[in-house]
Amino acid sequence: MERLQRLVDTHSVGVESERLVGVRAQGREQFEALGFPTTRLEDWKYTSTRQLREGEYVHDQAPFTADRLEVASKAIEGLELPEAALRLVLINGRLVDSLSTLGELQDGVRLLPLGDALQEDGHELGRLVDTENQAFTALNQAFLQDGLFLPVADGVVLNGMVQLVHISEPSEQAIVAHPRHLIVLGRNARASLLQVELGGDGVTWSNGVTEIELADGAGLEHQLWQLAGVGAHQVNRIEVRQERNSHYGVHTMTLGSGWVRNDLGVGLDGPGAECHLKGLYLLGDGQHADNHTTIHHRASHCISRELYKGVLAGRSRGVFNGRVVVYKDAQKSDSDQGNHNLLLSDSARVDTKPQLEIFADDVKAAHGTTVGQLDSEALFYMRSRGIPRDQAMRILTGAFAREIVDGIEDESLREFAVRLVNAQLLALQKVSGE
Repeated sequence: MERLQRLVDTHSVGVESERLVGVRAQGREQFEALGFPTTRLEDWKYTSTRQLREGEYVHDQAPFTADRLEVASKAIEGLELPEAALRLVLINGRLVDSLSTLGELQDGVRLLPLGDALQEDGHELGRLVDTENQAFTALNQAFLQDGLFLPVADGVVLNGMVQLVHISEPSEQAIVAHPRHLIVLGRNARASLLQVELGGDGVTWSNGVTEIELADGAGLEHQLWQLAGVGAHQVNRIEVRQERNSHYGVHTMTLGSGWVRNDLGVGLDGPGAECHLKGLYLLGDGQHADNHTTIHHRASHCISRELYKGVLAGRSRGVFNGRVVVYKDAQKSDSDQGNHNLLLSDSARVDTKPQLEIFADDVKAAHGTTVGQLDSEALFYMRSRGIPRDQAMRILTGAFAREIVDGIEDESLREFAVRLVNAQLLALQKVSGE
């Protein structure tokens, strides 16, 4: 593990508690035992980690100069994000206070950099993830950096949106970062979280982990937007645990980055818990996006809805593996899963595998998948009405993608999404040569 040792040498940790030192050491030990996953593993059959395995990555230790901060500030301003009550900004995994907007916290809400929270007693990090079997999660734990710790007390409805912006900033060397986030919502608490991944076209790697705990009746609307450059590599693991009558809604939008792997696990652990998972990946030439989702129906009367869609152009590749497990005691479960893909070129490829594992006998469950090209009859009809081919294609692909975007409840977020999706679809149409 020579490269791992070089990462250790470039990882500045500052003053740490004895507990944090032990947590990091455990992660490193587990990653050394696991190593990078290979395509021989079923869960990684269609996604090679060779670029990460062989890359010469280092941690960013450069100071945040005025010039660096100005560039980052302009990147955020150029994105025209919706208004937020709270915003945390990280560059290459490191918190930047001057770009963050913490505002005045309402009663019952705390917002801490994760590093500060870990120095305190009583915060259990890693309770939801499996570092013994998840190599990248173990690697994240080995190099825990900054992130968001957001505990919301019982009954508190968070005013406004929380934004978490991570910028993967290229350098002369390939940069790796390991952001870590922990969101804990108490009984009947409510919050909205927008997570944005930005970056330039240089070689970077963001290896992030997010843990979300929702108590009885809690609700979280979660947006994950991946907008980094073509040289960016992103590994994201999100683990969610839901108690009785809680609600979790997430939109995962992959509109950039050269190589993306998303792992999303949801545990419906209390009766009446409900989750809605939606995803959209718009991939251009050479881009690769792999979405793996697992929903565990462990309690009765739980509902899960999942819909992922992809539009692929050029020599791009999409992977979807959605697994729903209904346990023996999870009677009256209701689950629906779908993955649909639109190919704009003959070179684009999709590997899709929806799965249902049902061990209860009173269950409603369905799943389906499609891979195809634009409807030739619909295209012919529009052209016969005088609509140019390129415009007709934009209308049809836009309608295909809008089913995901229209599911965003917040109007400002929905408008933000429409603008970015339309821009990406236009770029894909140019890639397809139409």
